[in-house]
Order: sequence, then C-alpha cells, then structure tokens
Amino acid sequence: MLSFLYPARCPRCDRVFPLWEDASEGICSECKKTLPIVKDPFCMKCGRQLLKRDEEYCSDCRKRSHPYESGRALFVYDEDMKQMMYRFKYSARREYARSFGAMALELRGAWLKEQRCELIVPIPMHPAKKRRRGYNQAEDFAAELEKRTGIRNCPSLVRRDRDTKALKGLAEKERKEQLRGAFSVDQEEMVRFLKENRPARILLVDDIYTTGSTADAVALTIIEEIRKLCNEDAKISVLAVCTGEDA
Repeated sequence: MLSFLYPARCPRCDRVFPLWEDASEGICSECKKTLPIVKDPFCMKCGRQLLKRDEEYCSDCRKRSHPYESGRALFVYDEDMKQMMYRFKYSARREYARSFGAMALELRGAWLKEQRCELIVPIPMHPAKKRRRGYNQAEDFAAELEKRTGIRNCPSLVRRDRDTKALKGLAEKERKEQLRGAFSVDQEEMVRFLKENRPARILLVDDIYTTGSTADAVALTIIEEIRKLCNEDAKISVLAVCTGEDA
C-alpha cells in the first residue's frame, strides 16, 4: 500500500521508476550514467572528494582534527545534487531514502563492514524544526540503512537541545560557538547500549557533510558521555549522502 501511495522515484531526476527497471537499485539507469559518485581519490579522514591524486587528506582535515575516526559519502554535492537534496529535505521526497540506502550498500558496503558499527544514530533535528518540516531526512536515511544492514537504528540516543542558526558562511570559531552545548545524550539509552556493546562503535548518518562541524559536535557529545559512564573511548564513523569537493 505504501509503495502505491509513495512510488519509488529516482532522486536524481525525480521521475517514478519505469516498470521495467528495478527500483531497489537506487538510481534509474539514465541518471547512473552521469551520477557524481565520490571516487578515488577522496580524503582518507572525512571522505571529501579530492582533486589531486597525490593527496591523502583534504585541506580541512590537514588543518584540524575531527573526533570521529572515519567518514564517507556517496555523492559529490554539485549543482544537480543540490536540487536532489533540496527535494529530499524540503519537498517531502522521503521515498528517496530507499534509493540512498541502496546506493550506500553498493558504494560503501565494504567500508561499512570494516567499521563494524553496532548502532546507527541520525544527526538530530531540533523538535520545533522537525514539527515545522514534518520529518528529519537523516532519520529516514538511517531507518533505511537499518533495514538493509541489520544494524540497529536509535534516533532517540542524541537530542538537539538548541535550535541553532544556519552554519553556512560562519567561521570555524563561530560554528563551534553555535554548536556548544547544542546536543545531549539520552543516558538511559546509552547505558542499555553499553551493556551489550563495548567498546562502542557507532555510525552517525546525515544528508550533507559540509564543514563537519555538526558531525564533530555530535560525535564529541557521544564520546564524552561514554567516557563519563565507563571511562572508555568510542569509535565513531560518519556516513553522509553528499559531500563537497576539496577546494
């Protein structure tokens, strides 16, 4: 019934999949020909597309450290993909999450296995913002990953306590200030998770990785809570649908 009400659409062109094509492949055959997939070389830390083959890290990761261990993305955030992500975030094209889940396994399945994560946590949205929009696109992506990988999804583990303003255009110091204390961990959920999963290995998922400031803030919040509860370090990985190219 749901598939009838919300037929699978190719997120790149937004057309309903032709009857003769398998929608479980994620992207229609025409769009696959020109899809801006993040390919080697990419940053070995955050997964951003690199422009120079002789480099291992992007300019951002060479300048500053991230609390997470490894990050990857599916697509380069070019002009066409901006339209795709806009529809996913603001036009209720929630069915795109099925395509992104399929492409995540196709493009980053080996990497996901290497991370050995036991929990998926979507980057949270402030409750007021979620009510206005009606959904959190990162949660939809996380739910689809749970279906396809069997890794438990826990959208309630991390809360966004402050509705921060847009980070675009802000300097690094300003972004950090905006995000300071913006997130908190549900301690009961974390205690239940740690009883069966130590050391903790958690996958953060989001729609777009830009500066990494939000992923850093969420990862650090989780790491600090785990250190407080059991005095152990956690392994945090990050997976995004889109990322930018290195400058």
